[in-house]
Amino acid sequence: MSDIALVGTNHSAGGSEPPPMRVPDRLRPGGDRGVHRFDRDVRRWRRELADLEPREVRWDRVATIRAEIESGEYLTTARLDAAINGLLCDLSR
Repeated sequence: MSDIALVGTNHSAGGSEPPPMRVPDRLRPGGDRGVHRFDRDVRRWRRELADLEPREVRWDRVATIRAEIESGEYLTTARLDAAINGLLCDLSR
């Protein structure tokens, strides 16, 4: 191991510890680094959805699924198994 101290730390001369590095809030766990990207994605999805012809979106099905999600009935064992199987298939490629 080298006995040459890092520049500016003065550790070998018994100096004090260097000041802690400041990590920007956006890079901290729970920061908003991904929020801006998510917001951008949502805006894009809404634009694309608005550009669709009304008959291309099955709004009755959307309303049914939203109601099932809110009531807790949407996520069933069969749906969860299908999602896990699909994920495993994707990962095995």
